[in-house]
Amino acid sequence: MKTIDINFLRKEMTSGVNAKVPIFFILVFGAIIVMMLAGSVNSPHDVKIATWGISAGLGLVCVVICGILPLLRHKRISDELRPEEIKVKKRAAADRYKKNDKRWVAFRGEEDDYIVSNEFYHHEFAPGREFYIISRVQMKNGREKEKLIGIYPADRYTIDMELMNWQ
Repeated sequence: MKTIDINFLRKEMTSGVNAKVPIFFILVFGAIIVMMLAGSVNSPHDVKIATWGISAGLGLVCVVICGILPLLRHKRISDELRPEEIKVKKRAAADRYKKNDKRWVAFRGEEDDYIVSNEFYHHEFAPGREFYIISRVQMKNGREKEKLIGIYPADRYTIDMELMNWQ
């Protein structure tokens, strides 16, 4: 049997948040700055100073937008995630049925049944078979919201009970 590493899931939730620098934005600003500086080579002194000032201003705007704002956004998102709250539920698959030409699986004991519509995995969800439903609790607009991380068959996977908040 394979073990589901809950600590690994906790680390992945916070480190996986995007803080990427928009490369396209940097390239566009860089091209504008280079064209401005190249165009001011044979210009009078006053025009050169103005062009260099505008280029420096655009460079600072680029640094703020591409460097600082994603870091602030990452901090805000990290605060919202609260990675210590991972819920694990052990539920049995209840029903398989077709709806709008898609196959669905519902689980017993859920208010809003988790529904699996992936055709490839549908044969795995036999009625009565137990699964671990792992989700994270995320604060969004002051309300808790669960986001599904994964559904694992209980006969193939185990979970370390000491690390869990069982629901």
